[in-house]
This record gives sequence, C-alpha cells and structure tokens, in this order.
Amino acid sequence: MWVPFGGATEEDILVRFGMSRRRFIERLWQVLAESNCGQDEIRNLASAYRTGGPGG
Repeated sequence: MWVPFGGATEEDILVRFGMSRRRFIERLWQVLAESNCGQDEIRNLASAYRTGGPGG
C-alpha cells in the first residue's frame, strides 16, 4: 500500500502496527523469508524498506 510512495512513515507504522520502523523492517524481512512472495514484490519492498543504516 505504501511501497509506491517510498514506504510508510515512522508514524504510520507505529499507529498501524504498534512498532518502530526499524522493528517493522526487521519483521518484514523475517516474514518474507518464509513466504511465497514473488521476486518483483520483494524488489519493490526492498526499494522502500532497506535494511541497515539510520532509521532502518
């Protein structure tokens, strides 16, 4: 839903999921590793939710 816009803001993630952006990204990649998600979708998510560095 937020990927086309560069990903969700810290506030959106906190309100919707009750966690920090960093934790959300960690959890996202844990779940994706176990999913049947297609490579195109994973690439889209990777562009919006990079790991490492400040803020995620």
